Amino acid sequence: EARTAGAFHIATEQYQRVFKAGVSIEASERADLLEAYAQACTVTDRIEEGITANLEALAIWRDTGNREREGACLSKLARCYFISPQPDAADQASLDAITILESLDTPLTLAAAYGTEAMLRMLNRDVEDAVRWGWKSFKIAEQFQDATVMSTTLNSIGSAMLFIYYERGCELLTQSLDIAREAN
Repeated sequence: EARTAGAFHIATEQYQRVFKAGVSIEASERADLLEAYAQACTVTDRIEEGITANLEALAIWRDTGNREREGACLSKLARCYFISPQPDAADQASLDAITILESLDTPLTLAAAYGTEAMLRMLNRDVEDAVRWGWKSFKIAEQFQDATVMSTTLNSIGSAMLFIYYERGCELLTQSLDIAREAN
């Protein structure tokens, strides 16, 4: 874990150098870098910087009309907002992401957004909605064998289930771990 955290610290420094250098890059490439930087900031507990980077990336996706990336970015932003903690902003960003992505034919991106909503509901101890959103996510991810979404969604469902049906929650958490290990 320390090695991974160290790598993310180094990554944030590298992204900052790129942004400070003022290198001219295409808008979509800048948005990609901003999203990667936001992820590195989130992992290294620089949440406000991550939110700022996600918001800048979101503005680019909106300006370029890339609705799929706009929805995906909103979903990532929801996670940052929750950690910050800004739960109302997290809920709004997540629901906005779902609204956008449900209007598109991008099932894996939609599955990830449903998974984010499941996680938010689980963290708010809203078990019924966590499970409902989680299974919506899992069914899509399973069709496409997306191990990351399958694993993270089962983690949210299993964690929520611990409150009402402990044994089933443990089974789902074990299944989540097995999928993640199998995918490496």
